[in-house]
Amino acid sequence: MNLVIDIGSNSIKCLLGSFQGGKLEEFFEETRESRISAGSGKLVPNAAELISECINYFKSRSGEMSAGEVKVSAFATSALREFSDSRKLLEIVKKSSGIDVKILSEKQEAFFSKLGASSDPEVAKNGNNFSFFDLGGGSIEVVLPSMDGEMAYASLPLGAVRLTKAGVEGIVPTESEIKKISGECSGILQTALSKLERKIPEVEKNILVGTGGAASAARKICAAQRGTDSPKISRELLESSLGIVSRLDPSSISETFGISRARAEILPAAFICIAELMKALKKEEFYHTFRNLRYGLLMGESLFPERL
Repeated sequence: MNLVIDIGSNSIKCLLGSFQGGKLEEFFEETRESRISAGSGKLVPNAAELISECINYFKSRSGEMSAGEVKVSAFATSALREFSDSRKLLEIVKKSSGIDVKILSEKQEAFFSKLGASSDPEVAKNGNNFSFFDLGGGSIEVVLPSMDGEMAYASLPLGAVRLTKAGVEGIVPTESEIKKISGECSGILQTALSKLERKIPEVEKNILVGTGGAASAARKICAAQRGTDSPKISRELLESSLGIVSRLDPSSISETFGISRARAEILPAAFICIAELMKALKKEEFYHTFRNLRYGLLMGESLFPERL
C-alpha cells in the first residue's frame, strides 16, 4: 500500500492506494487547502509547519484506513522548486514528519501528471493521443502528443495563485485587471506553444484533458449553470463561469457553489488561464478528470521508478 502526498502551492493532497498488474485501486484521498506560496518564488513564513502538519495528518489517516504497512512518499512542485532555500526548509519538514520530500522537476511533473490522467477510463480510450493540462497554484503544465516519441511539454509560470497575487489588487478583479491577465496568459501560451509546434501532429484533432483544483471548481460551477454534471466543459460555458466569479467576492462564491474560500479567490485568474489555453489550442471544450499528479506518482513508483 502506498501513500502519495502532493505538495502544491495552493493545496496539499494525498492518495492512499495500490497499483499492481496494471490495476489502480484507491482507498483514500483528501485535499487540504494549505497555501504555502507567497508568490514570486517566496513561501509563507509557516510553510514548513503547514507541510509537516499535512504529512503527519495524512500518515495518521492512512494508518486508520490500512491494517498493513504503508509506504509514504511526498513530492513538491513549483512552489518549492522556485524557493531558494528549499533544502533547509525540507530538513525541518523531515525532522517534524520523518519524510524526505522530493522536489519534482518540470519534466517530471508534466510526465506524471499526464500519466495520472491516462488512468481515467474515458481518457484511456484515446491511448496517449490527447493534449493535457494541469493548472496548479504556481504553474500550469501543458503536455502535447509529439511526432518523435518525445514528450512535448511546457511548464509555464501561469499558476492561479501566482496570477492572482500579481494581477489582482482587491477582492474582486477589475475589468482592466482581467484584460491584463488575459493578455499575459495569451502571450506566454502562444510563445510556448509555437516552440512546440514542430512536435505537434495536428493537435487540433486531439481531445484536451484537464485537471487541477481550479478545473474541478470550473466543473462544479458549470454544473450549477446547466443543471447537470458533466466532465465535458465548453469554452463558452467556462467563459460564462468566469463572468460569474469575476462579479462575486470569494465568500459569495464559496457559499453559492460549495468551494473553499481559498480556492474561490483565485478562480477568476484560473478560468482566464484555461480559456486562453483553449483558444491557443483551438479547442471548444475540455474533458475534466479527477485523475491527476498523485495518481501518476502512485503508478510511476511501479512503472517508472527510475524517473523518480
